[in-house]
Amino acid sequence: VWCRRFENEFKECKREFLNDKFFKVLEKDYKKKFKREDFKINGNYAYYKNIPFVYFIYIAKARADKGIDAENIDTLVYDEFMTEEAKYNYYRGDEVKDFFTIFFTKKRTHADGTQSNIYIYMLGNRDSFTNPYYTFFNLPTLDLTFTGIKTYRDGSVAVMQLNTPVLENK
Repeated sequence: VWCRRFENEFKECKREFLNDKFFKVLEKDYKKKFKREDFKINGNYAYYKNIPFVYFIYIAKARADKGIDAENIDTLVYDEFMTEEAKYNYYRGDEVKDFFTIFFTKKRTHADGTQSNIYIYMLGNRDSFTNPYYTFFNLPTLDLTFTGIKTYRDGSVAVMQLNTPVLENK
């Protein structure tokens, strides 16, 4: 499952998901095993040879999506979860609660009695020093100079911070 915050971000993400960078990574790792023409996006799914492999959703739609029982979910990616302070103010509702609604909807016990083990990856830039997820998990703000991984809650929460050098135009 690939999440974004708002519908406009969700639409842009779907439009750009199967881009040249995606296929360059596939080619680097798998040579010519995958062909571009075998991939498509239709509705809220990305398909490979007509088999869904990514489901797209935006957090603001979480409550409406509760009834969708997407099976075999093992990964939930929240792309751009950190944002500038103003965007948090535009969100109507409780963003953290809505995000975890998606998580628990996908993790719940399914009709066949199985329950999905799901890993969450939250990707974002340091646009804001505070965000509702750090507050929810009671995580400290990492120093801007820190590079590495810190774990919290007996290792159930891991935060990785990379400091990519800014390239100067010359």
